[in-house]
Amino acid sequence: MVSKLGYAKVVTVYDARKRVIEKSLFDPEGEAILVDSLGAKAVYEYDDYDNMIDVTYLDATNQKIATEVMATEIIPDTTAQRIGLAPGDRLLHYDGIRLASKEQMIALVSAGVPGPHVLVVRRGSDVAAIEVPAGRLGVYLETVRATSDASVGNQ
Repeated sequence: MVSKLGYAKVVTVYDARKRVIEKSLFDPEGEAILVDSLGAKAVYEYDDYDNMIDVTYLDATNQKIATEVMATEIIPDTTAQRIGLAPGDRLLHYDGIRLASKEQMIALVSAGVPGPHVLVVRRGSDVAAIEVPAGRLGVYLETVRATSDASVGNQ
């Protein structure tokens, strides 16, 4: 039977603390369905307080899929608006750490490390390093497949 969400089988792996650490979806014929529209399998990572801090997506052969963090919506009167972020911008690095998932970005911003911090953003082929204060930016994020120009700014 196919669920309302379009898959017939869910394979979920839990760790000793009963946290989901892997998830795969399959159609009625046993073919993999993309998890979060990104990969055949999602692998989740947590901190010591059970907060999800990263997600890695794998293809059907268990190869890592290159992903990036994209701004989807900017909340008015926030740091994101003040620094000029726009929907579609790719957030590449935060304090020198390459960003691969929205969960990772949220964990870094929520870590409570005093600022300022450096956020590297790509818009099209333009890359800019922007100083941001500590705390939430005021932006909705999505993890997306890396674009063909993903190497720009990823030295």
